[in-house]
Amino acid sequence: MILPRALALLLFTAAVAGRAQTLERHPAPPQTQQQAATPESVPNTPTGRWISEHTSAGGIGTWWDFRPDGTLTMYIGAAVTAPISHTANTVVVPGSGGNRLTLDYRITGNILNLKRAGDPDTLFTRVGPALTPSDPLLGRWRPNPPATYSSDPRLAARQKAMTSGVYVFSADDTQTVRIPFVSRTGTWDATAHTLRLEGESQTFSFNRTAQRLVLGQPPDNTKTGTYIPDLLFPQ
Repeated sequence: MILPRALALLLFTAAVAGRAQTLERHPAPPQTQQQAATPESVPNTPTGRWISEHTSAGGIGTWWDFRPDGTLTMYIGAAVTAPISHTANTVVVPGSGGNRLTLDYRITGNILNLKRAGDPDTLFTRVGPALTPSDPLLGRWRPNPPATYSSDPRLAARQKAMTSGVYVFSADDTQTVRIPFVSRTGTWDATAHTLRLEGESQTFSFNRTAQRLVLGQPPDNTKTGTYIPDLLFPQ
């Protein structure tokens, strides 16, 4: 088996949710009275974590980490949130044709064992603290790496991408899957309001308002894309 069954099912859930609509819109976080300041009062720097306002029909999106030291990392991969329900030992996720799939789970310390009945165990390790002792499933989880990676370089790369992903179970009965398939590093210039990816000569513009970051897009910066604060990574 190339991928553990539970991981494949979670990815399937993400794909089903992504195809449910032409584009998925990530809602901007609500503004507090303090956040509602005019754009001019917000420093026009991209520092922080941002995700594309829209993902593709298949659930592929782009997210960015702009650091205060002028460096950045761009990620492209699965970025999907799907509705689920769960009990003390089962998780029910969307399936094909409107069906639902039930996965069993068990949590021991910081290890989550998630699988469908009859399938091998798939283990995850908790990322960060548990959100609430009364509902230990809630929070962030990262898949444990396989004992041995595939000898096929492409399959091994996929396995590594899966284990660098984050699976988040939230109190609003949703599951978020974030798996980076590609990452690029680069730098940004606060004076010129530009960014550059490593290995490329083309620069791209940025402009920030209170709840939006507008970035110039490949190949020539003539089009723009809009990004919003990434709620998986609180500022």
